[in-house]
Amino acid sequence: MYIGSFWDQPYQNEDFRKLFEAEQADLLSDLSSLPQNGTIRKVNELVKRARLVKVHALIIGHLKEEMPSMFGKGNKQQELINNLPEEFNKLQRRYKVPQGDFPDVKKYQDMLKLYDFSKLPKYNPKLVEQMDEVLGQDLTALLQRFPREGEAKVPGSMNAEDPNLWVLNEKNHKRNEQAFNNANPQDGKLTGAAAKGILVGTGLP
Repeated sequence: MYIGSFWDQPYQNEDFRKLFEAEQADLLSDLSSLPQNGTIRKVNELVKRARLVKVHALIIGHLKEEMPSMFGKGNKQQELINNLPEEFNKLQRRYKVPQGDFPDVKKYQDMLKLYDFSKLPKYNPKLVEQMDEVLGQDLTALLQRFPREGEAKVPGSMNAEDPNLWVLNEKNHKRNEQAFNNANPQDGKLTGAAAKGILVGTGLP
């Protein structure tokens, strides 16, 4: 919400001039940043969808592995659907996936009732590794190319010894924490390959 008097006539009440001018400046600044922020939101949405795809692949592969090869398929499938929360917990511990990446259990249970688990595709570790590479390097580096609101992009020629370069305010902390989480940390740490994409994206020497 912006408070102002956007007309081309003199102000009738000078007491509000500073307020109106400040509000108008904020509005124009926000309007000018819309294209950039829109791009960042799109990339963030792509990151979110990529993480959902990865978790979906893990779930489907796990359910496929749990199915018997010969007899009792129907009973086993219903058992897996009924115990889906526990199956999610198994996957979370096994692959160290954040709980927030998993879909809604009830909706997923309803969806699974429409499929034959024995016909689901097998887990493909190579494809999941490729997805991790995209999340940890490609998309993270892409996000780093866009300066956030109120800050300038760090040029490659900046002196790394400049003390101001290493000041971490709250906004920068939240941004880097998000980049860290998007890179799929394991036990609170990133692999060298995942960290490289983030660091290269900063443009630092």
